[in-house]
Amino acid sequence: MNLDHLKKNLFGGYNKTSVYQYIMTMEAEFSTQLIKKDEQKKQEMEQYVEKIRQLEQELETTKKQMELQKKEQDMIAFTMIEAKRYAESLKKETEESEKKKRELWNEKMQKKEKELNEYDLQIKQIRDLFGKLLHALDGQAKEVEQQLQKVKDACPNKGPAPEEKKP
Repeated sequence: MNLDHLKKNLFGGYNKTSVYQYIMTMEAEFSTQLIKKDEQKKQEMEQYVEKIRQLEQELETTKKQMELQKKEQDMIAFTMIEAKRYAESLKKETEESEKKKRELWNEKMQKKEKELNEYDLQIKQIRDLFGKLLHALDGQAKEVEQQLQKVKDACPNKGPAPEEKKP
């Protein structure tokens, strides 16, 4: 309603009832608009509250996921550390075992080398002994040959030897 619709009284002013009616109409329009705005604000507030609830729920879910991931990461880190320790322990154990095996192998090789050196020495001694024996036998054989030659030379009959009769 415009102010032009208000009735004027005879003295140039506005009619009271007309002003009250105008005020009442304006008040009713404003009340209706305020109620609409209040309802709109209430709906917006409910939407915001619902959105906040959803966001809080998402936040809680995200926190739980982060906690799970942190636990998984901690477990993975712990597993990696333990695996590294175990690998180092195995490596050290293997190195010690290999060192002992090498030492045993070297000891065996030294014993075998010592045995081979002893065999080599024995073979040389046997060769020397055989050499001396052969030399001595050769010397004796030469003496026997010389004596045999002397006996042959001293023997009067140089003819063939008589044959023996067979029974």
